[in-house]
Amino acid sequence: MSSSSSSDSDNDDIDLAINQIVMNNVRATELIKELYDNNLLQDEVGETSKIPRGPRKDRGREEGHNKLVADYFAEHPVYNDVDFDRRFRMSRRLFLRIRYPRPHWAQIVNDLDIFANPTATDVQAIYALHEQTHGLPGMLCSIDCMHWYWKNCHMAWRGQFHRGDHTGPSVILEAVASQDQWIWHAFFGVPGATNDIIVVNQSPIFNDLFENKAPDSSFVVNNTHYNHGYYLADGIYPSGRPSYPVEEPRVHFKTRQESARKDIERTFATLKDKWYVVKCPARVWTQRKLSLIMHTCIILHNMIREDEGFSHYPFDPTEVLPREIETTISEEDRARNVNLVKNRERHANLRHDLSIHVWNSSSHGNN
Repeated sequence: MSSSSSSDSDNDDIDLAINQIVMNNVRATELIKELYDNNLLQDEVGETSKIPRGPRKDRGREEGHNKLVADYFAEHPVYNDVDFDRRFRMSRRLFLRIRYPRPHWAQIVNDLDIFANPTATDVQAIYALHEQTHGLPGMLCSIDCMHWYWKNCHMAWRGQFHRGDHTGPSVILEAVASQDQWIWHAFFGVPGATNDIIVVNQSPIFNDLFENKAPDSSFVVNNTHYNHGYYLADGIYPSGRPSYPVEEPRVHFKTRQESARKDIERTFATLKDKWYVVKCPARVWTQRKLSLIMHTCIILHNMIREDEGFSHYPFDPTEVLPREIETTISEEDRARNVNLVKNRERHANLRHDLSIHVWNSSSHGNN
């Protein structure tokens, strides 16, 4: 009898403890919700500051705003269009189009897909541009990675964002650009300790190709038909060495390739020169803000290239982009497409055909 009463007492104590834990969790949840509602708790780590804010001071914001409008935005401003371009890094015409937005920009499809993939017409325009400027048929774009140094990276994250050959933690931007410095693809946010090959493997750049959604990009070089174009990269080549009939075509192609690859390097340089925030180490605390800043600068970069007439892909604002059709592909077909992209023999044959084509098209091949 005594043992039974002791067991009942223990069960009651356990029930009371469980009820107390549940009540504490409910109170904690209500407190957190109240803090969120009152904007007392930030949504990301590192957003809050432990340094108390000083007293508010009147810095004449309204007077400064009125002076800025009178200097640049009035009907008869103090500074002309050249001064406006130097001050804001874009023309007054473009600024007003952004200020009163309309569906001008082909690249802003929706919030999830910032950059529109090139259509079949765009692919042919890209081919023509690169064959004319570089003499390389089938060249889509140049691809490379850029490190943006992160000054205020959290100490707990520095191990994955700091690579030994760099001076500090960084975040990687993978970008694809054509000869006119139009950025077709951007993949940002990979920790800086990652190498370029892993970044490409994580990138969605080949997803459309793997899933049979990519537009037709077939081309012919050296009497050989290829189903898809290629990107020029630096140092990301298979280990297999192709056999060339002579050494000179290979060396000549390598020189032409290095020249064409400067497209992406010039694009990165223009991006940094245009937007100083990207050139300097980032001082924000969160990856979300880093991503917003980087994508904003890239979007504005493309807008400026289009506004200044450097883009070879004019956008018709009356054109309605087709809605993406969901396609189903088997795992076997997807694996086959992946293996086709990574096929070393195919890659070696392509480099061989390009080398012969470039050599025959040059003055060396005609002699």
